[in-house]
Amino acid sequence: MIHNLETVYRKMRLNAMVLPAEMLLVLKDIDQRLLKIEGKDSDGMEKPTTTRPRSSKVSKKKVSSS
Repeated sequence: MIHNLETVYRKMRLNAMVLPAEMLLVLKDIDQRLLKIEGKDSDGMEKPTTTRPRSSKVSKKKVSSS
């Protein structure tokens, strides 16, 4: 019987027997977590950051008249 991910992690903490199909669930979860940490989605492209403020204005510099 294949359990959900939380149950599999609990079984691993208790050193219980984990089925190969359950290990695949764990490996997929770890892969998704790593991709999230790296800031990439499943197609390998980096996502733009959402923490940096965006500005549509161009900074103005003072230009000398000479």
